[in-house]
Amino acid sequence: MYQPAGRSRIDFRDDHFLFQTDNLSKFSQALERFYRRYASELLPKRVAWWSEQMQLTPKGLKFRHYKSRWGCCSHDNVITLNTALLRYDMELIDYVIVHELAHIRYKHHQKPFWKLVEQFMPEWRILRKRLV
Repeated sequence: MYQPAGRSRIDFRDDHFLFQTDNLSKFSQALERFYRRYASELLPKRVAWWSEQMQLTPKGLKFRHYKSRWGCCSHDNVITLNTALLRYDMELIDYVIVHELAHIRYKHHQKPFWKLVEQFMPEWRILRKRLV
């Protein structure tokens, strides 16, 4: 639902999205702010849960919009997740989280890395193919 307003913003109310703006061209900016806000509420809880399951703790957690990656784990174990993940089901989000947490132990994509991912996400190959 669209509603004229002085400030661009997107909210989720009563089972629908409400987009408020004084200028429809600001939609993509408002959408990115919405994803970032929602990501900062939802994703730390999922990362904490998987971190406990895997016994791997990131040094920090960040969110940004990437054009060609779903997440990354820096050399000092700071995980950054793409805010566009929020467009997907929770099982795909969880796969990306498990993948990035596995990089805390293995900074590569060799066999030991994938064995660790598979230990927590046996269907990782199917999930990976679903990420477009």
